[in-house]
Amino acid sequence: MPLPRIPEKDAHALIDAVLRLKEPQFPWNAGEVVVRLDHPSIRSRVHELLGDRSQRVSVRELLLELGTSLAAAEFVDDALGIALRGDEEVRLRADAAYTIRAHGEAAHVEQLRPLAALSGSADEGEQRLGAIALTALVERELMTVLEAASQALPPSKGLRDVRSSLYGVLKRRLSASDGRAVLGRLSGRLPNEGPALPERALRKLSDASLHKIESDDAPWDQGLANDVSHLIRVGRLRFEQRIEPIIEARLARDPVARELLYRASLPERPHYIIRNALTNNDADWLLRLADELGAQLPEHVGKEFDHLLWWLPAHFAERDRRDRSIVITGIAAS
Repeated sequence: MPLPRIPEKDAHALIDAVLRLKEPQFPWNAGEVVVRLDHPSIRSRVHELLGDRSQRVSVRELLLELGTSLAAAEFVDDALGIALRGDEEVRLRADAAYTIRAHGEAAHVEQLRPLAALSGSADEGEQRLGAIALTALVERELMTVLEAASQALPPSKGLRDVRSSLYGVLKRRLSASDGRAVLGRLSGRLPNEGPALPERALRKLSDASLHKIESDDAPWDQGLANDVSHLIRVGRLRFEQRIEPIIEARLARDPVARELLYRASLPERPHYIIRNALTNNDADWLLRLADELGAQLPEHVGKEFDHLLWWLPAHFAERDRRDRSIVITGIAAS
């Protein structure tokens, strides 16, 4: 059963007492008790004091928390005014921007766009404000993942919380197309432009990008296979620790991906995970590939073709396999 509302006079007295504290804070669980303070005159007073710039920043921070706990939608405009005012204390502006992110409509969030550029500021407080704005814009799909990632934060310990929140949203909003773009830039195949992504952003988004291309909603082409093959070969993605299960899952069910990735690996010896993924159903395209390349195959790769086709229990006859081995290896079969 809800507790009764605190009488209006007592509610004002209680708020006065809290605001006079050296470090003002509510000594209780606000979610359970603040609603007991709710009176029209309390809301009016919070609006008034929140806009009073002679009040201490810590007092206005608490008033913002109180206002959004009482009636979040009613205080979003107050928060927006504070967030956009450049001469306000940056710590208070960041709290206000977070209020807009949590409770504002898309129209409110859109007005935070000019603040996103602050993520590149030299001031850590402004970086925090910019990161909150970026996160809000991407959450509401008012900014693309790649545009936001191009303004990613520097690795400051003091910003770990907002950086984690921002990259969490970027990864959730990342599309298959974004994932392909990230991997293409990591491999160096695609130019890092429009917008340019810093190295730390590419690394942060690499895992999420791989998960996207593992999905059946992301068809593979030779360009993507070339990127994955290159990144495996140079160890750019710490292959064994991070992406092996992702690639295995896609290769296990997608013969097109197996062929594309095998082709992308040549003329080097394909990685073991590519070789291990081959099944009986791959024998035909392996033979076609051998016919295409013929003597262009390095001897060690040709011998591997021969080994694979003898190992796979394919449907063609023993004699055909023996005859094909001469073509596959590019040398006379013994």
